Amino acid sequence: MPISREQFDQGLDNTAQRILKFLSDHSDNAYEPSEIAEAIYEGRIPEENSLWRGMALLSATWQHHSVMDGLVKKGLVDKKIIKGVSWYCIHRD
Repeated sequence: MPISREQFDQGLDNTAQRILKFLSDHSDNAYEPSEIAEAIYEGRIPEENSLWRGMALLSATWQHHSVMDGLVKKGLVDKKIIKGVSWYCIHRD
């Protein structure tokens, strides 16, 4: 599947692009990694009362940890740790 020229120039894969779009669309808020994973995998995470929901969210969250850190290093996303919890939001100039 091709990626856009912007993704290519910024060195972003499709997962990073989905994360950026979600954070851009919700630029007035900051989110925990599990909330971001749940949003970008909407419909693919088991339902609320499923036994597998927690495991699926944990797996998706850990899989995106390096993607999130890469977005922070590129200056596209901001990260703060508040009371031991990581929060991410789109970077504003």
